[in-house]
Amino acid sequence: MQRGKKIKITHMGPGGKIHREQGKHPDALETSLAQALVDLSNGSSDPDLQDLVFVGAKEFQGTGENKVIVVQIPLRVIHHYRKVHTKLVRELEKKFSGKVIVFVARRKILPKEKKGRQALARKRPISKTLTAVHEKILEDILHPVEIVGKRIRFRQDGSRVAIVLLDPREQHNVEHKLDALKLAYKKLTGKDAIFQFPVTA
Repeated sequence: MQRGKKIKITHMGPGGKIHREQGKHPDALETSLAQALVDLSNGSSDPDLQDLVFVGAKEFQGTGENKVIVVQIPLRVIHHYRKVHTKLVRELEKKFSGKVIVFVARRKILPKEKKGRQALARKRPISKTLTAVHEKILEDILHPVEIVGKRIRFRQDGSRVAIVLLDPREQHNVEHKLDALKLAYKKLTGKDAIFQFPVTA
C-alpha cells in the first residue's frame, strides 16, 4: 500500500456486517456469516451483538473432518466480541455444523527498521513486530482459554515448534477443538504449535 493513500471502506452483506475495501465483494461464506450475525442481533437486545462487524472469513480444512472458519475482525471491535464470545461461538457452530469458529483481530505488521538516523526517528512499536502480532493471533485463536506456559522445542531437522500450555480447567471445554485451533494458527502464521494441558497433582 502506498504511503498516504486512503482506502475507502464500504459496508457490505446483510446488515452491512462486512467492512471491506471498495471493490472487494464478499463470497458465499462471508455473506452467510453476515446473515447469521444479523439473525443473532435481531433476536437479542444485547448491544454488543448489535455492534459486531467483520472484514473477512476463510475456511480451512485439515485431515479428516478437521475444519475451522477464521473470522477476521477489526481490532476496534474486539472488546464487543470478547463480551459475547461464548454465546456467539456456540450459536455460529450450530449454524456452521462440524466447523470450529475462531475470531482473529486484524493487526498490522511493520517491517524491521533499516539502520541509520531515519530509522531512529521512526522506531517501530513492539506491538507491530512479527513476533508480537503472532503472539496476539495465538491469544485470539485460543480465547477464552488462558495460556499458562510456553516453550520452544527444536526438531532434529532444525525446525521449531511451540509447546503451548493451556489452563487445565478448560480442558473439557476445548480439548475436542485443539486440532482445528492448531490448524488455524498454522495457516495464519506459518508456524507449528502443540497445545497441551499441564498435569495437575
